[in-house]
Amino acid sequence: MAEATATFTLPGLGEGEPGCVLHPRSVEEVSEALRGAWEAGASVRPWGGGTQMVLGHAILPAPARVVDLTRLDRVVEHRPEDMTVTVQAGVRWGDLAARLGQAGHELPFDPPVLPEATVGGMTAVGLSGPRRFAYGRLRDWVLGVQVVRPDGTITRAGGRVVKNVSGYELSKVYVGSLGTLGVITEVTFKTRPVAPSRRVAAVPLPGPRALEAAVARIMDSPVEPAFLEAFWIGGRDGRKLHLETEPSASKDDGGPARLVVEALGLAADDPRINLPWLLAGFEGTEGRTAWQHQEVRRLLEPLRTAEMEPLEGAAGGRGPAALPRDLREVLFRPTDPPWEAVHEALLAGHRLPLAGATGDGRAVFYASLMSDQVAGFLAFARDVTERENARFAAYTHAGNGGVALHVAGPPPALEAAGRALLEEAARLGGSMVLRHGPPPVRQALPIWDPPPATLPLMRALKEKLDPRRILNPGRFVGGL
Repeated sequence: MAEATATFTLPGLGEGEPGCVLHPRSVEEVSEALRGAWEAGASVRPWGGGTQMVLGHAILPAPARVVDLTRLDRVVEHRPEDMTVTVQAGVRWGDLAARLGQAGHELPFDPPVLPEATVGGMTAVGLSGPRRFAYGRLRDWVLGVQVVRPDGTITRAGGRVVKNVSGYELSKVYVGSLGTLGVITEVTFKTRPVAPSRRVAAVPLPGPRALEAAVARIMDSPVEPAFLEAFWIGGRDGRKLHLETEPSASKDDGGPARLVVEALGLAADDPRINLPWLLAGFEGTEGRTAWQHQEVRRLLEPLRTAEMEPLEGAAGGRGPAALPRDLREVLFRPTDPPWEAVHEALLAGHRLPLAGATGDGRAVFYASLMSDQVAGFLAFARDVTERENARFAAYTHAGNGGVALHVAGPPPALEAAGRALLEEAARLGGSMVLRHGPPPVRQALPIWDPPPATLPLMRALKEKLDPRRILNPGRFVGGL
């Protein structure tokens, strides 16, 4: 029988909340815990490292039980020759990455999570980082899962080998479901060898329209970036204020914007800080990465030598003509910052803030758009935040269309800016998630907007797999 404690005492949960925490040591004990909750009609929150609980609606109806999976922490099977690894849900991401690294392998979907996040939690949330541009999403690297259903039934979906074609592919259903369909207790991933050489081309640009032109030239070229990201600090006096007040994914890093600025080697008073930056990462052989870095310079030179004003327009002093001459000289010319520092800083920008670690004056929005809509959306975000006297930092999957906006300002400004951003994303045919915000903002704005067209199918799956609605009820989109 799983060990139990009387109150919620895990990180991120308030002391003394009603309910109990169960600490199973095996999948059989997880099954027993869920079966007991099923029979009692108690809601259940699966728990790993507690690093991603800020996403969605996190209030559980009483009576509630937490199933802590951190004691399921075994690497079940690692087969380097087959490039697969099977681990229990409580294995920490940092430990798994180190284990794979010893064999010269990695999981390239770049989960933007802290090292203490667990495999089960990161799979249930399903977020991917910068290198999804080249390698796809987390769900694309999952071969199989073991899941305990709400009634305690232990099931498997997929398998442990790459060439697995038997039956329906149900493992992907659980990836990104926020623990609302079943409790993931084991995951099998494909792996890949670590590239021998890695380089980053970091390119300062005069504005969002120049970003659009630069991304288009790279995507229409023979170069094959592992990631194609954009970073931009905007808003009133953003250089000074945003580095101090940006939402943070840890309690002491000063915010991911500071990490990016430091990775780019920029001093605090460097005027390039407020420019949009295009960051292209390359992996492969030494010769291949060197050629691609040089090719980026060649591809962007026509944008530099052409008349730049039409890219931005000089109206309102926003065009390249309004920039000092020495600053105009560096536009479109790539630098070569260290891969590890840039990569970690970008991961921090896409990472979910820790619950309770970001204060009341910040919000994080994530928009999903078409890649050719990103530049216009960033320009819109700049105008909206300036109008509301707020500030923002944008971390953008420029090649995929994902935009993480960290916005700082008083709650009324966050609400007004957020509402405008939600409407603009919907107008473009995209969607937006409110990943973090102070209580007044979370109460005023929808967490997911608009609901996806697949919501009826998602409701049917929830009804089929969890008809009593005991697993994280109401946390996901549409109240699932």
